Amino acid sequence: MSDFDELQKASQDQSPTRSVKIESDALLKLVRRNHQAMKKLFFESYFLIAVFGAIYVPLWIWLGITGDLPWPWYLEIPAFLWVAGFLIANRIKKNRDHQQPGDSLRDSVEHSPALIDHQIRLQKKVL
Repeated sequence: MSDFDELQKASQDQSPTRSVKIESDALLKLVRRNHQAMKKLFFESYFLIAVFGAIYVPLWIWLGITGDLPWPWYLEIPAFLWVAGFLIANRIKKNRDHQQPGDSLRDSVEHSPALIDHQIRLQKKVL
């Protein structure tokens, strides 16, 4: 018998005499705190990308002029602006459907993985 089978048999043999009590208010506070920290981290990454996009445009123009580079060099400027604009627009759109303070614990717990999933898809698009 494998370890998994032994553990499964042992868990089935236990009587359900004990119950686990979870304080929903404390759990809700913890979920909201972690959710806010995650949103702050995502906002900081959006902000940094937008700032770097704004810095790179004048830098790219200056390098192109001083380095006497060919015209394809300047094609990256619209790409910088597109990525920065896309992230800002996405952030504004995502802020509309944010979590409300009166949401239930279930809504709060379901919203966090959805936010992470959205961030993963967004990073793939940016890449």
